[in-house]
Amino acid sequence: MKTQLVFAAILALLISPHSLLAETPIKEAPLEVEDVLSFLEVRHQTFILTNPSTTTQLSYCFKIYEKGKVVAQSGFARFETGEATARKLRYSILFKDEGDKISIWVRHQDSSGGFTVDKPQGAYFPFSSGEPRIDDKGRVVLAVDLAPGDKAVNDEDTRPDTAYRALVLEIERK
Repeated sequence: MKTQLVFAAILALLISPHSLLAETPIKEAPLEVEDVLSFLEVRHQTFILTNPSTTTQLSYCFKIYEKGKVVAQSGFARFETGEATARKLRYSILFKDEGDKISIWVRHQDSSGGFTVDKPQGAYFPFSSGEPRIDDKGRVVLAVDLAPGDKAVNDEDTRPDTAYRALVLEIERK
């Protein structure tokens, strides 16, 4: 008897699947930033860096690490932070794979700028590094590429010195 009821339900769905959808409520939803970024194939990281010192001059660049070594690097950007913003610094970083380069756009406090980094042959950075964190050398891993055969991102992948490949923001305080 149970089998007959299941079969009847499946048959009803096959005959008129749209009638069930017509009864389902639908509601308009706002366009999310993630939707636009996904459409444009752009990835991002946004975070607030707490500057532990009274340093108001910073510089940063982007590097690609491969098996612990720097294999590509952008130019440096230097800037002064105002006294009011010297303690909390907000970074928004957008990056996109452009074939043999990675295009990067950075918004930092009241300024913004574009960078490119040459991409090593075969490099691809499909995986997020997870929750942003800065190491003792001022490096923030933005995205990683896994070694052949690896299936998931682990803690070693999120550190420049041990990652198979990593796209990294490097911040220097002066």
